[in-house]
Amino acid sequence: MCKIHGTICSGSHAPFPIKHNPQGPEGHEVFLHIPSGSLWLKLFCTMNQTIPCDVLVIGGGGAGLRAAIEAKKLANKVVLASKGEAGRSGSTMYSGCSMIATLPTDPEEAFRLHFQDTLFVGKFLNDPILVEDLVNRAGEEVLAIEQIGVKIHKKKGGFLMGRPDDAPNPSAVEPDYTGYEFRVRGAALTQPLRKYANHMGVQVMDGITILRLIVEDGEVAGAVGVDTQIGETYVFAAKAVILASGGAGQLYAFTSNSPDITGDSYSLALEAGVILRDMEFVEFNPCRLLFPDIPTNLPPDLFTYGAVLRNANGERFILNYNPKGEENSFREEMPRLVYLEVKEGRGVQGGVYLDATPIPLDIWETRYPALFTALKNQGVDPQKDYLIFGVRANMFAGGVKITRQGESNISGLFAVGEAAGGVHGAKRFGGNAVAHTLVSGTITGRAAAWHAQKRREIPDLQGRLENGFVKRPGTLSVEEVSQHLRQSMWEHVSFVRSEASLQKARADIQACRKALEDCRIDNLADWLQYKITCGMCLVAEAITASALYRKESRGPHYREDYPNQDKGWLGSVEVQKIGSDLALSFKPKT
Repeated sequence: MCKIHGTICSGSHAPFPIKHNPQGPEGHEVFLHIPSGSLWLKLFCTMNQTIPCDVLVIGGGGAGLRAAIEAKKLANKVVLASKGEAGRSGSTMYSGCSMIATLPTDPEEAFRLHFQDTLFVGKFLNDPILVEDLVNRAGEEVLAIEQIGVKIHKKKGGFLMGRPDDAPNPSAVEPDYTGYEFRVRGAALTQPLRKYANHMGVQVMDGITILRLIVEDGEVAGAVGVDTQIGETYVFAAKAVILASGGAGQLYAFTSNSPDITGDSYSLALEAGVILRDMEFVEFNPCRLLFPDIPTNLPPDLFTYGAVLRNANGERFILNYNPKGEENSFREEMPRLVYLEVKEGRGVQGGVYLDATPIPLDIWETRYPALFTALKNQGVDPQKDYLIFGVRANMFAGGVKITRQGESNISGLFAVGEAAGGVHGAKRFGGNAVAHTLVSGTITGRAAAWHAQKRREIPDLQGRLENGFVKRPGTLSVEEVSQHLRQSMWEHVSFVRSEASLQKARADIQACRKALEDCRIDNLADWLQYKITCGMCLVAEAITASALYRKESRGPHYREDYPNQDKGWLGSVEVQKIGSDLALSFKPKT
């Protein structure tokens, strides 16, 4: 019997409500006698520490670090709170960090082509103002990060848009990975950013999980966080707050995201009353290398140079659906088609074969030297051996609805990078994610600092009290609930969606919420995971509700009951938490 839907979920007893005892001494354990018939609970009380600042940045990946650096140029005190170690956690470190940027040496036409390609791949749902800023400023950002210590490698072409390398394409740019392990080569970008943030005087706090935002009179006032090691609670009083905690790849059973990418930006935003947009558009990257064991996303332009996919029978199954082949199928069809090959029994170890043997040696050595070396070190010669290639949840095109300066509908609350929606539309154009991380970080970090300057005083949050964690017995662990949620999202809200599958997911989400009321909490780690999983349930509901609302197929959002793209849905589904419910609306593109 499924524990989530079985007897565990049918229990009616919920944790007995306990209020923090403000008289409890710091670090002491307070035992409370619960009325007969209820559970014994143990409450760990910890005194709060208030940290005032001008700008609080939540997230220690590329976007958060870039925003903190820029904010510190104008603001006196900038604090960056990272759930992991800033510069060594988040999505940026695990990505290849390849980006598109029109440099001063590129032809003027490259700006226009980059703009057009981004809108085309995004199915024209993108905010054109945000796209314009990305295109016009990406080259500036490359030059700026070089000045602060990021070594850059530049090359031309290869953007899967059917144009030759000698066309007026923008440049392809990536950090110099020399000295960095291949699987975490994005640290070639994030580590220099962390070093520079430290140099500038940004107060970086590692190992801090933010539990909630504080909003007063329609304006952000700060946030509450917990030290993941010792359980100490911090109340951050801030004039401006920047959400930079990335996307929500860990909502899916199989993802290329790092373990800390659990949708925190979205759940914090929703609980604070922030409007999110385009949450139904989840990108499932078909380029995840499954064999050899080098967890990384492969460059999609491998198909430009002759790579093809084969199922367990050796067949180029893509040709059964698109006679133009793999390159022309990459953007939308390929993730779904790879998924179906595996689901229907023609897969290989959870994926399909990637036959890259047609790619010439000089291409491997000049365009992909780090990948080629990593494969060779694993005893695999891609000119002779097949690789295994699988699909994984990768990134979110949607997020917080923002202005040009990155501000949400809550005054003083901003969002950057994958936390922000609008620039990618329905789907990200390859190479734009990291470029947007840097551009949005710069624009929004500066805007948040300006906002802080206009706000005369830091909010007074002294005396704010937060409960410590509650220890309680239970049959079900938080991890079991989390795994059930992730599996349901993978099965019902991924590649092929329908009214029936999405309603099944909604029922599963509600069952998970109910199960969380009775799950076992033995220690601080369990309690933090409980809090995070509650947030994951809220984000899962927003994704599922948005997917139900959009009755068409567009980009990676494929509804088998509405298989065609409908021009009547040219616009964004917006979602906002009002009271205990999610309110959805459709905003046509103007």
